[in-house]
Amino acid sequence: MAKAKITNVKLKTVEGKTFTVTYQHAEKILLSKNNSKGLIVLDDENFELTKNGIRKRTIKKDNSESNK
Repeated sequence: MAKAKITNVKLKTVEGKTFTVTYQHAEKILLSKNNSKGLIVLDDENFELTKNGIRKRTIKKDNSESNK
């Protein structure tokens, strides 16, 4: 059985302190009732918070043709 990859996410408090937690723990913190005022926010540009939880941002490829 393959091990699941543990992904870490950076969080930031209103005081400016940053800390790193696992993906699942960050979801619990950000979606908890105690964080309804936004005391702790997501500080990782690779992830975004949706109403369904945290998800990895997708990077769209640039399909425009370059001028040669």
